[in-house]
Amino acid sequence: MQQLIIRTSAWTLFFAFTIFSYGLAVFGLIFPGVMAGLGDSLGAANMAGMYYERVYNARKTPENAYTVLERYITAQNHKKVVEYGAKFLEPREYEGVYQDNYKDIIETVNKEGYKAAAGDRINLLKWGNEDNRVKSAYMVALLNAGPMGPARFRLYGWLAESPDLEQPNHAFFAFVIAGKETAEDVTIFGNYVDNFDGAFDFASFDGEPIFAVDFLWTAYSYLQGPNSGKALHYAELFYDLI
Repeated sequence: MQQLIIRTSAWTLFFAFTIFSYGLAVFGLIFPGVMAGLGDSLGAANMAGMYYERVYNARKTPENAYTVLERYITAQNHKKVVEYGAKFLEPREYEGVYQDNYKDIIETVNKEGYKAAAGDRINLLKWGNEDNRVKSAYMVALLNAGPMGPARFRLYGWLAESPDLEQPNHAFFAFVIAGKETAEDVTIFGNYVDNFDGAFDFASFDGEPIFAVDFLWTAYSYLQGPNSGKALHYAELFYDLI
């Protein structure tokens, strides 16, 4: 009799769990935004990303692509970061209007980062350069995907652009951390750093200089050789700023 009761209880729990699981799955299909919010509340970034994907598929906007990408960056889901990094950073379907949307999204996130940093420049480095965070995470994901071609092509494209002194791009260092940089990569990066340094004048710069100073200190420290003096110069500026 006792075994019958135990067996009956086990089957009851099994069916209850099965019904609950199916119900949750159906609820997630109907209300993906609610389930994504639940994932955020639980700190389950991968779960949130999965449901935000469904929101994106229902309405394919740059804002929704960014939301999915951000959650997968947090979850370090490299496969999904490659997929949604391409949608957010290289979405041909948005054509001319997309760049303005991209800039607006990044600017909005950075404004929140500035508020959270509350004047602390060390925290500002972590929270106030979303452009770099997204691009660096995308580069890491591309490198983890396997072939070097796509990652190197994307990096060279960024290094060919005019330096953004407010939002320096550290994506090259994804190659360094992975131990996959070549002499050609270093040369191209060195040229970019020289262009950046030539465009940045600390004395007359009217924006927040911590990002540029931190980038130049990091870059020249890596390049070393005749650049050691420049690394020291920007290190001193950095510590003066913080």
